[in-house]
Amino acid sequence: MKVKAIVLIRRSDGFFDLENSKIFRNFNRFRGFKVKRVPAVRRPDLPGWGVAVVFEESQVDLDFQEKVWFPSVQELQAIHGAMDESDRLTEELLGRGWTGVRPYLMLHHFM
Repeated sequence: MKVKAIVLIRRSDGFFDLENSKIFRNFNRFRGFKVKRVPAVRRPDLPGWGVAVVFEESQVDLDFQEKVWFPSVQELQAIHGAMDESDRLTEELLGRGWTGVRPYLMLHHFM
């Protein structure tokens, strides 16, 4: 598998809004999704932004007869940057921070 793009997708009202997704990093001419929205299976009740990595098949998948991804440092750094941006956009959407596996609490949340 090769990374085609890293995309930020808004989840609200139980759906992922693919039509208004934001391409965070385009590695290989990704032009957006073909469908406008799809049901959000994981946490459909909670609005926010998610990070999606769009892949395309490569020769290694055919050779290994499995879907295989050898991540590069640049790809991993871009994914991490997209997650940071997703947290910022989600905080902006919710108007608050959160605790949990990847907490996001800023000083202004305590004031």
